[in-house]
Amino acid sequence: MKGLARNVFLLLTSTRLVFSLARASGGGDDAHHHEHAPAVHHQDTHHQEHGALHDPAAGNMSHYMADMTFTLRTALVEEGMAFVGVGGDIEGVINPKLEVPHGAVVEITLVNGDGIEHDVAIPVFDVMAEHIAVVGEKSVVAFEASEEGTFEYRCALPGHVTAGMKGLLEVTEHHH
Repeated sequence: MKGLARNVFLLLTSTRLVFSLARASGGGDDAHHHEHAPAVHHQDTHHQEHGALHDPAAGNMSHYMADMTFTLRTALVEEGMAFVGVGGDIEGVINPKLEVPHGAVVEITLVNGDGIEHDVAIPVFDVMAEHIAVVGEKSVVAFEASEEGTFEYRCALPGHVTAGMKGLLEVTEHHH
C-alpha cells in the first residue's frame, strides 16, 4: 500500500508540475528551472501512460475541452459520508450516477463540503484527485471515457467507501 501511495503522490506531483509548466510556458523559456520541463514539449512520451488524461489533460490543461462536466461536494449524511451532486440533473442527489457517452472527455470537480480529508478516484480510468481537506477546497480531474460499461467512482481514503462514499459512472455507447 505504501508503494501505491507513493506512486499516487508522485503522479499528483508530476501532474501539478506539468500543469503549472503548461500554463507558465506560453513563451517557452520560463520553465528552465524545473527539471521536468521536457514533459511540456513531449506530452505523448511523458512517463504516465495509463489511458487516463493525466497526460493530455495535465500537459494541455488550457487546451482540452471537456464534453461533460460534473461537480460533486463531499458531505456528512445520516448514513455516513457521501458525494452530493451540484448543479444540473444531479443537484442534491447523494452519490449520483454520472452518465457519459463513450469517448467523451469528462471533467469532475470535487468540492470539500465537510472539512474532512477526501479525494475521488475512478480506478478503471486511472483517475485520482488530489486530497482536499478544507471546506471550499477544490480538486479537478479529467479523463477520457475510453471504455464502455458501469464503473465505480469512490473516495480512496481508508474507510470512506464503507462509510458510503461511492457512486456509479456509466459510460454508454456514443449516440449521434
